[in-house]
Amino acid sequence: YYLRVKAANSCNTSGSAYVTSSSFRTHSLLTYTAGANGTISGASTQTVLDGADGTSVTAVPDAGYNFVNWSDGNTSITRQETTVHNSVSVTANFAPNRLVFEQQPVNKTSDPTDVIPVKVKVTDTYGKIMTNSTAAITLVIQNNPSIGSEGVLSGTVTVNAVNGVAEFTNLWINKTGNGYTLKASSPAPIVTTPISSSFNITPGVIHHFTVDGILDNHVAGTTTSPKV
Repeated sequence: YYLRVKAANSCNTSGSAYVTSSSFRTHSLLTYTAGANGTISGASTQTVLDGADGTSVTAVPDAGYNFVNWSDGNTSITRQETTVHNSVSVTANFAPNRLVFEQQPVNKTSDPTDVIPVKVKVTDTYGKIMTNSTAAITLVIQNNPSIGSEGVLSGTVTVNAVNGVAEFTNLWINKTGNGYTLKASSPAPIVTTPISSSFNITPGVIHHFTVDGILDNHVAGTTTSPKV
């Protein structure tokens, strides 16, 4: 605000020229709005005297989402305006959580006891682990280089995250091939489906041989076609 003042008397009824005061403020309005998939904790509308402080507010994402930033670029999930001289109106932005391979698969054999350890983490937009997430994460073969693409991923292929991390401890693939990859996925709202780095499955240690194709009884001096 500002004031305009002039003087007048009986000799000069029209008055003097106006004189304008310096501008001054009485109060500011602070408005905090939640975008889709989140809420605001704290007073979302605040009237603050000029030069005073507002109270803190926190952006609270819905389950499966993470806070990204405020519409003015502030990335602090909790904010407070201090020494306020102007009104503020901002919106909190939220996004779905993401999946990231924390421990990549490595080369193994086709032996069921030679397991492939893998870890997948649930993160926010900036890569920070969402330690409150218990999302169910599933792994499948993405690239299957085995003959006829017959390689099968066995073990526990769906694991619930604990403190934001899903740990797969008994995975194995039954067919050899170079360049396998795995894909991770999780139910909505998570939409990312990251692909692992490539790895190879080589033959396991030979356990035994079997032989068939020899008829019993067999005539001496004639040929046969055994299979080993």
